Amino acid sequence: MASATLENSRSNVTARPRLALVRTSVARAHLVYALRGERSNELQLRLNDAHLVF
Repeated sequence: MASATLENSRSNVTARPRLALVRTSVARAHLVYALRGERSNELQLRLNDAHLVF
């Protein structure tokens, strides 16, 4: 039981920074394009793809 818990926590530790990085970059892209007032279909598709990764 303890080894399974350790294994789960280890995989979570490696996954979290990557997830945080993706979320940060997606949020930054949202912010940049919101400030510019650009709402192109290509941008929206790209952001949707980024959300689907996780």
